[in-house]
Amino acid sequence: MSADPLSQWLLLLAARCTLSGSLHASGEWAVAFKTETAQINVVTEGEAWLVHEALETPIRLRTGDGFMLTRVGAYEICSDPTLRPQPAAEVFKARRGVIEGAGGTTRGSRCHMVGCGLTLDTLDIQFLTSTLPEVVVVHGADPSAASMRWLIMRLRDELASPTPGADASHALLAQMLCIETIRYWCRHAAETGLLAALRDDRIAATLRAMHSDLKRPWRVDELAAIAGMRRAAFATRFRRLTGVAPLEYLLRWRMRVAAHALNGRATPMQRIAASVGYVSDSAFRLAFQRVYGVPPSDYRLVGDDPNPDELPP
Repeated sequence: MSADPLSQWLLLLAARCTLSGSLHASGEWAVAFKTETAQINVVTEGEAWLVHEALETPIRLRTGDGFMLTRVGAYEICSDPTLRPQPAAEVFKARRGVIEGAGGTTRGSRCHMVGCGLTLDTLDIQFLTSTLPEVVVVHGADPSAASMRWLIMRLRDELASPTPGADASHALLAQMLCIETIRYWCRHAAETGLLAALRDDRIAATLRAMHSDLKRPWRVDELAAIAGMRRAAFATRFRRLTGVAPLEYLLRWRMRVAAHALNGRATPMQRIAASVGYVSDSAFRLAFQRVYGVPPSDYRLVGDDPNPDELPP
């Protein structure tokens, strides 16, 4: 596996597509959505306004634009932000995702939008998507937008006509949608979190060191020496950028690797513990339960419950 920390996180990214749908709208229209998971949408034709409480003003979306909503909440898609929206449940249940303005009107706009909901591993949320803003807009002119458009259309087709291997295809397409959005933000605007830490040469050097030698019993003074900083200054800078202390980050990365090894595999628990630096099985169990809220044996049986609120502070 690559020693690049971001690549390692992204290789283990556990994105699952929970739903997918298409919106066809014309005339004067407005639809209100409530999300229970992260959401990615792409305007494949036409234009619309995106209204969200995290935005100072509505954003006009045009053909090729995409956006990711990283938190649960509410938002509106409309032809005019002043219109009263209809609930999405009504539009998609009664009208199968088709909404039309008043008959004969020449105002408004046409829009075709495809979207999907995504669930993620708790640690993927903490270190990858929680540091993104609530709304990430990827404009159509950016190379990432073309990739997102192809991926989401392919996901829509896969869900509409399931064939052998569909579950694997859904997971990989959902993973790539997340990766494109994360990489876009990393290139353009990341200021805090893992993405920003990787742009800090000193902190990035310590992250690469931890990722390249996961079994080593790292000490903070060793990491500070790699960064070329005093211990206290290094610890403060690391926490400011990543949100956690250096050894807490190491713990959580180890448990993320362990969770990946546990998920759907029959690898002996002792071997998994040793692979992430634990000689004692009991110490590994306690560490895993502290991070994921359940013992590793239970996690292996039921998989991850993607709830970031269960992570300890």
